[in-house]
Amino acid sequence: PAAKAAAASAAPPTEGPRARKALVSKVKPLWERIRDGRTPAEDRSKLIDEVVRSVDVHLAGLSAKHDAARVLQSCLKHGSAEQRESIVE
Repeated sequence: PAAKAAAASAAPPTEGPRARKALVSKVKPLWERIRDGRTPAEDRSKLIDEVVRSVDVHLAGLSAKHDAARVLQSCLKHGSAEQRESIVE
């Protein structure tokens, strides 16, 4: 029981399926705002920057996941040339 409590209070994993799931859960609400046509361009740019910073390390693994691929697709579609370049690198 004590081990379970310690594991539950530990920081979220940084690798593996749980980390990817947590990351996708974090960026999906941002994606909803990015793809909304009513989002001002300045706000959309800030949201894309936040997504790119969040997924930078996990980009290759996330691009193969359905939900995360949609997020990246929207970032490529609505991002500036500089933002698109940072995703593709």
